[in-house]
Amino acid sequence: MSKILSLVKVSFQTNYDFFSNKNARAWFFLSALGSIVLALISFRLIHSFVQFLYDILSPVQQESFILGFGLTTVTFILFFLNISNILKVFFYSEDLEQLLPLPLLPFEILSAKFIVLLLSSYFINFLTLGPILLSYGIVGEKGILYYLYSVIIFLLLPVLPIIFMAIIMLIVMRYTNVSKNKDRTKVIGGILSIAFAIGINILVRQQNLHVDMEGIVQGWATEGSLLEQITTYFPTSYLGAQALDNAATISGFLYLLGFILLSVAMLGVFLTLGQRMYYQSIMGLNAASTSKKRKATISQKQGAVVFSYVKKEMRILMRTPAFFIGCVVQTFYMPIFLGIILFLDTEISLVFADIGIGMGTALLIMLLITGFILSFNPTSITSISREGANWFTNKYLPIKATTIIYGKAMAGWCFQLIILVGGGILLGVLLHFPIVLLMMWFIISCMATFLSNVVEVYINAKNPNLHWENEQQALKGMRKYFFNLLVRMILFGGILLITFFIALFTDFHTIAIFGSLLLLHLAVLYGMKLYIGKTAEEIMNDIS
Repeated sequence: MSKILSLVKVSFQTNYDFFSNKNARAWFFLSALGSIVLALISFRLIHSFVQFLYDILSPVQQESFILGFGLTTVTFILFFLNISNILKVFFYSEDLEQLLPLPLLPFEILSAKFIVLLLSSYFINFLTLGPILLSYGIVGEKGILYYLYSVIIFLLLPVLPIIFMAIIMLIVMRYTNVSKNKDRTKVIGGILSIAFAIGINILVRQQNLHVDMEGIVQGWATEGSLLEQITTYFPTSYLGAQALDNAATISGFLYLLGFILLSVAMLGVFLTLGQRMYYQSIMGLNAASTSKKRKATISQKQGAVVFSYVKKEMRILMRTPAFFIGCVVQTFYMPIFLGIILFLDTEISLVFADIGIGMGTALLIMLLITGFILSFNPTSITSISREGANWFTNKYLPIKATTIIYGKAMAGWCFQLIILVGGGILLGVLLHFPIVLLMMWFIISCMATFLSNVVEVYINAKNPNLHWENEQQALKGMRKYFFNLLVRMILFGGILLITFFIALFTDFHTIAIFGSLLLLHLAVLYGMKLYIGKTAEEIMNDIS
C-alpha cells in the first residue's frame, strides 16, 4: 500500500503540476476559488430545477427520477471528459520510463494512476453531482442517512466510467502497440480508443436518454418505472438512486451495498486485466520518437515564408504522436462528439425552431458557445514549448520574429478553421440556420479565433518550457487549459460584453450587433499587429 501511495504522489506531480512552483500554486488557489464560485452558481441553478421537478413528480411518487437522471447525467459527463485524461495518465505519462525498470507490479502502477484520475474526477462531481444531491436532500427534507449515503456515492460514482473507458483503451493499445512503426501505431491506437469511447457514449445516449412522451406518460402508472428507463445502461446510477431514495429503510442499505460491491468488482476486473496486459500496452510508447531528431528546416521553394512555417508546424504536429494526441485530437474530439449528436438527434432542430429569438441574439449565443468549444485547443499555448532544444535554431534562420508568431498561431488556427467550416455546414443542413446568420457567425468566429491564437503564442513566448526530455513534458500540466480559457474569456468575452451593451441600446438589431463585433475585432487585431511588431524581436531574443 505504501508503494501505491508513493506512486500516487509521483503521478500527481507528473501530470498535474499545481505545486511545482509559486506560479503553479497561485494558479491552483485561484482555480480553487473560481471552482467554489462556480459551484455556488451551479447550486443556485440546479436547486431551482430540482424544486420544479420535485413538485411535479412527488405527487405520483416518481421523485426518484431526479436522482436517476442526475446520476446518469454526471456519469455520462465523466465518461466523456475522462477520455483524454485516461490516455494521458495511463499510457502517455512521462513517468512511465522511470517506473518500468523498478520492481513494481503492473497492478500497483495502475492502482496509483487510477487514484489520480479518481481524485481529479471529484472536481467534476463538485460542480455537478454535489449540487444535485444537496438540492434533493434540502427539497425532500431528507435525514442524516441520506447525506451519509450521498458522500459515499459522491466518492464512488466516477469508478465505473473511469474503469470502463480504461479497459477499452487498455485492450486497444495492447493490440495496436506493435514493435514496428511504434509512432504510427501509437497514434492509431489513441485515435481508435477515443473513437470507440465516443461511439459508446453516443450509442448509450441515443438508446437511453431519448425518452419519448409516450414512455413518460406510461411511466406515471408504475412507481420507479421512470427511474428504470433513465438508468437502463447505468447500473450504478440505478443502485445509487435507489439507495438515496430509500436511505431510511433496510432496502436503501442493500442498494448502497450493491453499489459499493459493483464498483469494487469492476475495479478488480480492471486490475486483473491490467496485470496481464498493461506492460504490453505501454512498452515502447514513450520512447517511440525520442531517438528521432525533428528537423527545423523550412522550405522556401514556394509561397510566402509564413506559410512555409505553418507547413513545418503542421508536419511536426501530425508526425509526433504526443503532439498529435495532445493537440490535434484534443482540439477535435469535443466538436466531433457534439457534431455527431447533432446529426443523430434531429429533434434538436425543432427546439431551435421554437425558441423564437432574433438573429442578432442568436449570433451572440452562437459566438459564446463557439468560444467555449474551441477553448479546448492547446496548440498555440504550447507552440514555443514544443520546440524544446530546437528552438534556438530559429535564431540563426533568416525569419522575422513576427513571422514565427503568426506562423505558429496560424497552425493552431487552421484546426479551428476546419471545425468552423464543418460546424457551419451542419448548422445549415441539419438545423436550417439562415445563410446570412451563418456568414456573420463564420466571419466573426474566424477573426476571434485567430486573435486568441496569436495572443496564446505570445503568452507562451513569455514563459516557455524548453527544457524537456520527451514530448509529454512539453504538454505537461493543466495550466495551459486555464490560460486558454482565461485568454478567450478576456478577449472573446470582453468583446461580446461590449457588443451586448451596444445591442441593448439598439434593441438587438442584427446589423448593429454584427457591425459592432466586426469593428471591435478589426480594432483589436490592428492594435495587436502594432504591439507585436514593436515587441516581438525583444520577446524572442529573451527566450532561453
